[in-house]
Amino acid sequence: MLIFRVRLTVQPDEDRFHGYCSDLPGVHADGDTEEETFERLRAALRFHLEGLMEADAPIPVGVLHEEPLVENRKRRSRKFSSKSGPSECSHMEDIPLRVAVA
Repeated sequence: MLIFRVRLTVQPDEDRFHGYCSDLPGVHADGDTEEETFERLRAALRFHLEGLMEADAPIPVGVLHEEPLVENRKRRSRKFSSKSGPSECSHMEDIPLRVAVA
């Protein structure tokens, strides 16, 4: 199993939430809640990384581990607030992919 470390960011967007990964431009997701948006964003990231690997394309994020982590260090959230509106949530997360390691 390969585990990639990426930064996930979720922001309020009118009456929904919008999430993106600044490490992999073009990977976005939305949802009704912050948690649903994070779940959809993780799925989009896995799909995108698997596609890059199948195409033997370069992956712009590094492999963190080649074995399962004993403890996944996701959800180190930092909430940023502003006086003008709701806050965004951004954190580093380990994204596991089940692939054969050569």
